[in-house]
Amino acid sequence: MNTNDGMDVSMISVNEATGEVLWAGAFRPVVIVRADGTLDKVDGNKSSVGGAQTSVDRTFTTHTLDLKKQDTIYLYSDGYADQFGGEKGKKYMVKRFNDLLCAIHVYSLNEQQNELEKAFEDWRGNHEQIDDVLVVGIRF
Repeated sequence: MNTNDGMDVSMISVNEATGEVLWAGAFRPVVIVRADGTLDKVDGNKSSVGGAQTSVDRTFTTHTLDLKKQDTIYLYSDGYADQFGGEKGKKYMVKRFNDLLCAIHVYSLNEQQNELEKAFEDWRGNHEQIDDVLVVGIRF
């Protein structure tokens, strides 16, 4: 059986001994919310892993991320931003998601999880969940 489905992926490597952080993404970004609340986004490559490819070159860029104490890095699937809900049944959207990350970045990671779950459920309301939702936060 053949499939043209590819997979969007975000991968991170954290060397706790040296503090070096490496990241690569296939159609997924990484977001860093700095201790002062500013948001930096690094886009992944515009290729998925597997699936139909227009190019033979499937090289993914490894980025070295400069993180400081109390910065929080977020990797996530597209499910949160793509969820329908709200008063008009619209998508949550990436900007609203990034604004939420900036608003909650000062909380502990456990509190952030609770806030993300509550905001998602409040937005979704009676709409069916349409996709997987994954958000990973790492505080430095």
